[in-house]
Amino acid sequence: MGQKRQEQRLNQIADYIKNNPDLKAGQVARQLSVDNKTVQRSLAYLETRGDLLQEDDKGRLSWFGRRQ
Repeated sequence: MGQKRQEQRLNQIADYIKNNPDLKAGQVARQLSVDNKTVQRSLAYLETRGDLLQEDDKGRLSWFGRRQ
């Protein structure tokens, strides 16, 4: 996957989580019509690039900012 396409996918997933908090990764994957493993990998990339995500004990995700 090209760098630009990957960045677009990461932005799409981050925006979806921002606008739809408290969904599980599998639910995000279904809503965006992407593979669950793609979302799981993307969550790690998002954290690496500085997006601050939280996952509760039930696996629900929320976004709460970006590291500078």
